[in-house]
Amino acid sequence: MTTRRRLAAAAAVLVLAWGCRPAGPRPAMEATELRIPVNASRTVDGGELAISFVRVTADSRCPRDVQCVTAGDAAVALLLQARGPASLSVELHTNQEPRSVRYGEYAVELLGLEPVPEQGRTPTNYVAVLRVTEE
Repeated sequence: MTTRRRLAAAAAVLVLAWGCRPAGPRPAMEATELRIPVNASRTVDGGELAISFVRVTADSRCPRDVQCVTAGDAAVALLLQARGPASLSVELHTNQEPRSVRYGEYAVELLGLEPVPEQGRTPTNYVAVLRVTEE
């Protein structure tokens, strides 16, 4: 075997080995905080879980420049996709239940929705703030 062929074979073995996962349990994912703009997606845990922020389904939060009796609530529609379970569409809330959902080995919690509305203005550039943990 020539040196060139040996190098090519070694490179092929390295590429194949790199793409393989080690046998046995993988290390647990650390809690991850995500900021996802509306109509965007993010992945966590090395791409094992994808979260899409589909839309805001309701926003009755108290505007920042108004004094309200209650804080109100906002709800967001998310799409969760992992390699194992089927995808899941879910609606999470900022100040009502459900605020979180368990999906496969993950827990996804809505920490907040930005920006806070202002009187007479409905935000269009929403960003969902989420925490993802592995359970």
